[in-house]
Amino acid sequence: MLRYFAFVVLVILSSTTRAAEYLAVFPTQVLYVNWLESKAGLDGELQSVYDDAAEIPSVKVNRAIFRGVRSGSALRLSFVQRVFGSDVGTTISGSFSATALQLNFPASQGGFTVVRFTVTNTAKFNAAVTALQRGVAQRAEVARAARRAVDEARLRAEARARQERGIKESNAALANGLRDLETLVSKVSVNLKQLSDLQALLETGLVGMMGKVDSYERDAATFSDCANAYEIRSTRAYAISSTLGYEVGSRQTYAVTAAADTLEREAERFSELPERLRRDLQTLTDWVNVGAGTSTRPTFTPAAVRDAIARAQGALTISRNAVKTANDRVEAVSISVDALKARVDKASDAICP
Repeated sequence: MLRYFAFVVLVILSSTTRAAEYLAVFPTQVLYVNWLESKAGLDGELQSVYDDAAEIPSVKVNRAIFRGVRSGSALRLSFVQRVFGSDVGTTISGSFSATALQLNFPASQGGFTVVRFTVTNTAKFNAAVTALQRGVAQRAEVARAARRAVDEARLRAEARARQERGIKESNAALANGLRDLETLVSKVSVNLKQLSDLQALLETGLVGMMGKVDSYERDAATFSDCANAYEIRSTRAYAISSTLGYEVGSRQTYAVTAAADTLEREAERFSELPERLRRDLQTLTDWVNVGAGTSTRPTFTPAAVRDAIARAQGALTISRNAVKTANDRVEAVSISVDALKARVDKASDAICP
């Protein structure tokens, strides 16, 4: 429709004037022409009330004042302001009768658009405007409902996307955590084996040295060749004490301590693993329970994750216990080495006093 046809004729009545009102009604527009005719010509207004066709439509009003002349049934209306995007003074021709009016509006692409009006009054004009407003209001409500539906669909899609992303990220986090668990279990197993082997060597070395000390004590108690006493003290006793001090008391105990430290460090790297797995499982559970309708499912079951947590805690407990046992044993061996060295010294002092 011609939204730019929008105007009402307003004129001052006098005893020599005649009024005219015409109305054209379209599904999305109401056009109303009103003028007063005097000896000076026509003074009036063209009013357009229309649906603005926006996404949420509303009623808009355009008005343009004109002056005109009549020759019989022919009319020429000149607008005194810029209308329809045209220059000042746009002129519209037409014709009228007691019951009808025809106006020829310049078309945007050339030629004319002919609009036909019927005689009317203010009450009919108001009724037509009310009907248009009602129709626009209904279309606006439909448009708002459609927009709400689109917005709700978008929000649901965004919620599904967030849920899908959250589940995928939680699955990935749990996968990383379970890989770390396998690393922890593997490293603990290797380091425990190494620590156990070194402890066995330490115990074997200690037992061997205890036998040598026992033998030296027996020999020292029956030794009678005092001419060679210095030699036995400086060679055999020195060899036993040196082996005790370096091989058992230093090298082997250091190896056990170092292995225990390595095991402890590796275990501490994963000390937060059980809590991390619990946290990632809870996050996954929360995303699953969002209820946004995603088809993405968890990769891991809660039972499997809880079992993994128990394994992680078990590996950490084994590591810590093994470290404590090894360190306690190293301390005890150090005490035993000192005691054995004291026995060697005592036995040496008893030779040919």
